[in-house]
Amino acid sequence: KQAEQRLSNVQRPEHVNGIKNQLKQLREKIIDLEKQIDLMRKAIADNDDEIAFYNAELQRIRAD
Repeated sequence: KQAEQRLSNVQRPEHVNGIKNQLKQLREKIIDLEKQIDLMRKAIADNDDEIAFYNAELQRIRAD
């Protein structure tokens, strides 16, 4: 009986449309999060470059 109820729920167009909307929202959220991750990776890479620059400057100053 429960299986029949679940099957009839799944077959309802509004239920299917609701699931499609949820999937669309989740996909959009994933895309936004991936963009944020890319920005963070770029910021980390920039920081790594800056750290390398300052370390090189520090070594140069110590050598003088």
